[in-house]
Amino acid sequence: MNRPPTERRTTLDARNTSAIVRRGLLMQRDTGTVSALEYLKAHAVETAVIQRVLSGQSLREEDAQALDLVADEA
Repeated sequence: MNRPPTERRTTLDARNTSAIVRRGLLMQRDTGTVSALEYLKAHAVETAVIQRVLSGQSLREEDAQALDLVADEA
């Protein structure tokens, strides 16, 4: 069964936001918090989300794994 267009859009928005946040975390690790903050703001990530992820509070498992994988490759 197909989902309504608004539900599909919400799912895509959540996926896009997750990818943007993950890139922001990688940027924070590589170039610093200020760069990551500017990147996340430029991509319209909510302030509460920015504060949570850049402070390291409640880091999602997938994001922690992504950071570990990139660190292992370096």
